[in-house]
Amino acid sequence: MLLNLCQIHVFCQGLHKTLVAPNLYKVQSGNYYGICDENENILVSVEYSDIIFVGDIGLLTKNNGRVYGYVKTDGKVLYFSEEYDFNPKFPYY
Repeated sequence: MLLNLCQIHVFCQGLHKTLVAPNLYKVQSGNYYGICDENENILVSVEYSDIIFVGDIGLLTKNNGRVYGYVKTDGKVLYFSEEYDFNPKFPYY
């Protein structure tokens, strides 16, 4: 059986972009944030209330500071199987 696999690309054209690392941008649409690369491919969907960078890691937050994963400045993304609370007084924990 031959499978026809297609790849879907989502682009961040028209979104407000802020450079956070070489070839990596934090994008904003309304009150939501995501991450795209230099080719405007979305790496992290634009659904987070903020993406807070601490060193080379951006915490994916929504729902009053709940952390759902992180993105590294090299573009690698990790989503947690559970959600965690984020306390801005202790950003390294």
